[in-house]
Amino acid sequence: MEQDIKENSGIKPQTIKFFEDLLAVSPDGIVITDNTQNIIAVNKLFCSFLGQAYENVVETSLLDWLDQYMVDGLSAWLGVDKMIRTEGLCKNIEFRTIAAKETRYFSVNAAILEQTGNDETGIISIWHDVTGRRQAEIQIRKAHDELEDKVAERTAELTEANTRIKELDKLKNMFIASMSHELRTPLNSIIGFTGVVLQGMVGELNARQKDHLGRANKSAKHLHALINDVIDISKVEAGDIILFAEEFFIDEVVNEAITCIDSQAKGKGLSLEVSVTPGVRMNTDRKRVMQCILNYLSNAVKFTEKGVVNITVREVDREVEIIVKDTGIGISNEDQNRLFQPFTRLVSHLSTSVLGTGLGLYLTQKLATELLGGSVAVKSQPGQGSAFTLRLPKELV
Repeated sequence: MEQDIKENSGIKPQTIKFFEDLLAVSPDGIVITDNTQNIIAVNKLFCSFLGQAYENVVETSLLDWLDQYMVDGLSAWLGVDKMIRTEGLCKNIEFRTIAAKETRYFSVNAAILEQTGNDETGIISIWHDVTGRRQAEIQIRKAHDELEDKVAERTAELTEANTRIKELDKLKNMFIASMSHELRTPLNSIIGFTGVVLQGMVGELNARQKDHLGRANKSAKHLHALINDVIDISKVEAGDIILFAEEFFIDEVVNEAITCIDSQAKGKGLSLEVSVTPGVRMNTDRKRVMQCILNYLSNAVKFTEKGVVNITVREVDREVEIIVKDTGIGISNEDQNRLFQPFTRLVSHLSTSVLGTGLGLYLTQKLATELLGGSVAVKSQPGQGSAFTLRLPKELV
């Protein structure tokens, strides 16, 4: 083979031994062609890529093999040849072959092969088998496509389930709306008539009768409050609450809330302290602001056995900060994380004696954050009281 290369290619004699050694030990397929694309040297590894014996490949046309075995190989190689003769080399050009009923992928690097004594130029090309990598990429792409199909399928299922949930939620809200009137109407009658009887307007009652009737009146009011909370929460979650912005002074709303809670606080011997910056105007839903403040105050009075309930209101930039502090039983860090969840009532020695729905703080948080654009927070330690904060924008957004 050495004599053939010398005579036919014009390659320097000292270069021949180097190329022969390179062809023998290279882990990649190597092909050397002359100026007419005829193969003047090739290693057996490249021949195996074609599924051919060495004798069938050497001194044949590379273009014929590329045309026969490589997908788009001939046209691609002509482009490579042009690039090499213009720039001197090319790097990492990928080919796909179909030979011996097997598909393989190759990354090809090629360069001009210098010859002497004439203007002819050959090309040396190195064929690195990247079949394993490409097959892995194909498998990854296939797995990705399958995953996308599954995600699309699950997304469709979730969309359908979500639609069904919304339909059920709508039915739930319709049920609550329709039942609210039917539930509250008889309750209002019970509360009204038991109140009339307790005031002695239809005759005197003995102590035992007053006690029993008073308990009935109190329970009816508690049930009425529970129904109102459930209805309000249902409306908030359904987006059915319409806010009505109006201008008012926050101190007027605070005084109104204090009036509502005053008798309950006095009945427990608690002092109510109020500190409100005068003249602070708000332009938002007055009814919902009042509802939030009253929930805070009511909770403070319920869970304070002695001492003081204090409400402080001040203007902070474009917000109003309302803080309700008490000297009550306090709340552990663990329980603080559960405070604003629905139907949550913390366990304490007051649990059995204090009526509650477990919805007040949850509703306050919903109203403040989702409708009024504000925030809620709490700071507390067991046995040292609690401080509940409500921050609301002065202007309804």
